[in-house]
Amino acid sequence: MKRTRILWIAAAAAAVILSGCAGKKAPEETETAVSAEETEESAAPEETPEETEDALSKLNEAPEDAGEQIAVIADSVETWAVDDESGTYGVGYAVTDLDRNGRLEVISYVTGGTGMYTTSEIWEVNEKKDGVDHVSWEKEEGDSEPDAIGSIRQTAYVDEKSGTIYYICPDYMRNGVAENYEILYALSLSDGAVELQDLAGRHETLDASGNSTLEYWDAEGSSISEEEYEKTADTVFGRMTKTEFSIIWLDAENLGTTEGIQSLDREVLLKKLGASFDGFGFEAVK
Repeated sequence: MKRTRILWIAAAAAAVILSGCAGKKAPEETETAVSAEETEESAAPEETPEETEDALSKLNEAPEDAGEQIAVIADSVETWAVDDESGTYGVGYAVTDLDRNGRLEVISYVTGGTGMYTTSEIWEVNEKKDGVDHVSWEKEEGDSEPDAIGSIRQTAYVDEKSGTIYYICPDYMRNGVAENYEILYALSLSDGAVELQDLAGRHETLDASGNSTLEYWDAEGSSISEEEYEKTADTVFGRMTKTEFSIIWLDAENLGTTEGIQSLDREVLLKKLGASFDGFGFEAVK
């Protein structure tokens, strides 16, 4: 799941969606939310295991009416379901609560094209909890978009002060077999809108002999080392609580149908959506 802007998630119960697009833009210069200098100056004291466990326990608390909300999502399936034939490489869904506001979301993705291009949409249970609202997400044609956010155990950072959770999600792109890109993003959801922050990028080219050349850059487009690239998220969000998150994706195999999610019996659909939400959660970094 490809574009370059300010906001984001692959694959059934344990699969990862890859995406990429041959004609995508390279990341433009953007300001990171927290600079490396600011991170070092304002780094908070390391949390004790007890504090971390308590924070994770709160993050993993499900709304008391989660079952009722899943029913609302199921009853709105015609609103958020996508055309299964539109995804050359797959279509999938997941139920989450990315901003931990107590109102669940359903995320859809479609992956297709020679560059394995992915697009995602998010719908959130509305305040009345009688339907779903489309989540705002700034997108422009040709922008890069992260792969369907997250697989099993990817990294997230929690800003304890604001409550914002930054999900680190990559976007894989390819231009034939000899050229590959990876763009790192931090995705967050707040007040019904997604924000996507560029963090860093990697470009790999292969010559006729199969020799690989790698280059890395930061959010401003400046060249960085491989080590700096690997530590980008920690550098930007190091003062926040680091955790790992899991999202369970429902694809054709996991759903048990090739005719689309709308073809499922309501009770089966409720069970599948409930299992996806049950798999969404946070764990301590190992």
